[in-house]
Amino acid sequence: MSLENINGVINQVKHINESSEKERGYKDECSLTLISNNNKYLLFLRSKNNSTYQNKYGLIGGGIEKGESPLEAMKRECSEEISFVPNNLEYITKYIYDDTLIYLYHFDLPDLSYIKLNNEHDNYKLFTYDEIDSTPNVIKTTLMFIDDYENLKNTKTEKMTLNEIKNLIKEIIKEEKNKKTKIDKKYTHFAI
Repeated sequence: MSLENINGVINQVKHINESSEKERGYKDECSLTLISNNNKYLLFLRSKNNSTYQNKYGLIGGGIEKGESPLEAMKRECSEEISFVPNNLEYITKYIYDDTLIYLYHFDLPDLSYIKLNNEHDNYKLFTYDEIDSTPNVIKTTLMFIDDYENLKNTKTEKMTLNEIKNLIKEIIKEEKNKKTKIDKKYTHFAI
C-alpha cells in the first residue's frame, strides 16, 4: 500500500470510543470479519456484478439490519456469503469510515472446505501480510484492519477487561483502607 493510500485511509478512518453509536447518527452501520488460517488471511474477490469494490479482494460482511446487533449481523453475513457461521467470532474494534460505523470481528478457520461462496464473490485466496501489501486489487482499508488486528493481538496480554480493572481498583481501595486502619490503630493510644 502506497504512502498516499495510507494517508488517505488515515484521514478517513478514526477509532472511536465505546459510547452509544445511536446517539451519533451514523448514516450506516456494518460488520466485517477478518478470517485467518495458519498465519495467513483469507480475502474474498468481490464479483464484477457487485455495486461496490468490483474485482477487489476484501473481507466479508455487510450492513446491520434494523433490530440486529453487530454480532448478529456478522453471523448472518457469514451465513449468506460463505455458508458457514463460526461459533468463535471475536470482536476486535470499531471504526468510522465515510460516515459508516464499522464493527470488526475475527475468527480462525483451519478448514477452508466449509466455505461455499454466494454470488457476491467470485473467489477467495489466502494471503500473507506481505502479499496483501503488494497486491494492487485489495480494498485499501483491508490492510489497515489487518494491521490493527495484528497490533491488538500482540498487545492482548497487556489489555485488561472492565471487570479486571474494577477488581484491581477494589483491591487498591481495600489496601489503602487497611493502611489507614493500621495507622489509626498505631496512634490511638496517643489520643487520650
